[in-house]
Amino acid sequence: AASVSSAETITENAATQPVHVAVPVVPPVNPVVPNTVAPVRRMSFLFAIALIYTVGVTVLLARILLGMIQCSRLLIHQTRPVVFPNDLQLPTTTARITESDEVLVPLTLGLWHPVIVLPTDWKKWDRSLLEAAIAHEAEHVRRRDTWVAMITTFNTALYWFHPLSWLLRRHITELAE
Repeated sequence: AASVSSAETITENAATQPVHVAVPVVPPVNPVVPNTVAPVRRMSFLFAIALIYTVGVTVLLARILLGMIQCSRLLIHQTRPVVFPNDLQLPTTTARITESDEVLVPLTLGLWHPVIVLPTDWKKWDRSLLEAAIAHEAEHVRRRDTWVAMITTFNTALYWFHPLSWLLRRHITELAE
């Protein structure tokens, strides 16, 4: 047994000892990993678009609310009832007619209970001008132009990103006058 070759020693040792082989570890290829980047980008892009849209709607709705508050304050605190001469030819209207120092031209405010507001210098106007101004504002009340204006304003707030929304609003406003 003294003359054992090295090949026999290796064979005997190999049979009794575990063999450790160094194999480079290669991570498994996952086809989902490259595609997960695109949905994240798409999702953040859609989130950004939704955020921009929401900010635009919020700003325009806040502007509408502020306008409604200002109109309410004007009607409640800064208008006075008007008493006309008996011989004035006024059209029949459901609107209350008031005057205010805060307006420069006649206007109609209010959705459910419209009010015609005249500037305080209406007393200096020619009779025919006063009758025409009140008839004009009474026609806005009859056609419910304040409702149409409110609807187009909400339409513009919701579709602020679309140029036709703004053109429609301008066109309807011009038609009302």
